[in-house]
Amino acid sequence: LTVDPHDSVNVPGDGTPQFVTFTGTAHDNASGVKVVQVGTAKQPWVNARAVNSDWSRWEADNVPIVYGANLVQFQAIDQNGNTSPVQNVTIQGLDHTPPTLTLTLQPPALLSSELDQALINIEGKAVDIQSGVQKVEWQLQDSMNAYAPARATGPKTSAGSPDRRIGV
Repeated sequence: LTVDPHDSVNVPGDGTPQFVTFTGTAHDNASGVKVVQVGTAKQPWVNARAVNSDWSRWEADNVPIVYGANLVQFQAIDQNGNTSPVQNVTIQGLDHTPPTLTLTLQPPALLSSELDQALINIEGKAVDIQSGVQKVEWQLQDSMNAYAPARATGPKTSAGSPDRRIGV
């Protein structure tokens, strides 16, 4: 039993799986191959289909892959019921969906009419339901080309806690 390689696949940003097709070969010189099976944590063993009647090429459609490491298992069963050793393939579901950012701008509070200075409060929320938000960057350019830092509140984000609140 051989499985053609897959390293990674881009998955949707909403947590739903991306469905992948695996292909490979299977041979049994004694009784012949009866079936090739594929399984994942999200899908128990299902039968692949023979591309050639002797299973020299097989294909498994609609194998679900989600964000992160996915263990996909393959086995072949011959006409006498003998099962090949399970072959494990790990495929990475990659997050290529950008985080969402929502901002709320509060009305400015005048600090000094003489210096034309005002305090602006901007609040927001950055969310990424898969890999999380690592950081939120922003810049405020004043007349001297200086940049003010953002203050972040809430936990640093991981896939388990996907939002990060920001305030300026």
